Amino acid sequence: MAFITRNPAIGKVVQQFPLWSEEQLEEALVEVAIATPQWAATPLLRRCELLRGIGDELTKRRDELAAV
Repeated sequence: MAFITRNPAIGKVVQQFPLWSEEQLEEALVEVAIATPQWAATPLLRRCELLRGIGDELTKRRDELAAV
């Protein structure tokens, strides 16, 4: 079984991703539990800088990402 993404305009399958096992899900949840307090402890201005950087990178690569 897989998680399927579709282009909503035409219904075409874009990509399929395998579903996670219970172990994979548990590992991801542990990682989130570790990362959340670290992110919360990061000063607001630094978080804003990081998010702006991500936004800038997405903007630079918008044509490439739109093609995916």
